[in-house]
Amino acid sequence: MDLKGKTIAVTGATGFLGTYLSLALLRRGATVRGVVRSPHKGPWLAQQGVDFAKADLMEPDALKAAFSGVDAIISNAALFTMEKASWDDFYQPNRVGTDNVFRAAHQAGVSRIVQISSVAVYHKRFPKNLHESTPLLTERQRGRFWAYAVTKALSEQLAWDLATEFGQELTVLRPGPIYGQGDKNIIPMIEKLFRAPFLPSPSLGFPAVHAEDVANAACEAVLNPQSAGKAYNLAGPPEPISTLLKHWKDISGQGPLLIPTPVPFVASYDISAAQTDLRFKNRPLVDGVRETLSGTIPSTN
Repeated sequence: MDLKGKTIAVTGATGFLGTYLSLALLRRGATVRGVVRSPHKGPWLAQQGVDFAKADLMEPDALKAAFSGVDAIISNAALFTMEKASWDDFYQPNRVGTDNVFRAAHQAGVSRIVQISSVAVYHKRFPKNLHESTPLLTERQRGRFWAYAVTKALSEQLAWDLATEFGQELTVLRPGPIYGQGDKNIIPMIEKLFRAPFLPSPSLGFPAVHAEDVANAACEAVLNPQSAGKAYNLAGPPEPISTLLKHWKDISGQGPLLIPTPVPFVASYDISAAQTDLRFKNRPLVDGVRETLSGTIPSTN
């Protein structure tokens, strides 16, 4: 199956994951409408075939116009940062932005939505193979959990509520830590750490997932109407952070002395539903790191 003849709107299309989402949709024949705050940031994507509509998450009327005539929306735009940010910094785009997107979609007559959430929304972290039915964070955890995680949980709950109210067909994807070309969080952090002469190399299990594998699952969600009304974990196996750092050092050809550091915790997620319904496959970590460090974003060609 492909998406020829379908127009799919992607919020945050010029961002890290948004780029991969846009390219994956184009490869499947879709017309992609990038709904972004700053279209001028996407000339390369425009050359690949993305059409842009200017709309901020805080602009309901602009969102409604941007969604007019599309067959489905991938609600991807949100704030994720490992830098210092306030509760309101996260709450406005993540929760209020979701409210605006779903209401604008309803007003534009769009009923099919795929929302990009996160495994960070779970109240529990370390029991192995967390299922999609695991309870989510609520606003009661505000101040005790990372504001990003709580606001994403609030965003997801609101999405389900609005989808029910408006009769929208919603699929929620919960990726693990995402890495790949253009990442502005994990890559800069590792590059900074690699300036040191030596570095602790913890055995903590890290369920990283490559951005292109998340994008492919999102395309499958759009293609598969049976995924509506369901949430899916998208995560890699919990390979030790030490393995990630070793691959990074080996492939880049440089880096500090890595000091093994035992940390007896593993975060892992049940991905069986995504494997069955969305044909989800997570590439081997070494291949993902190699692509990340290649310096070449895969095009539609």
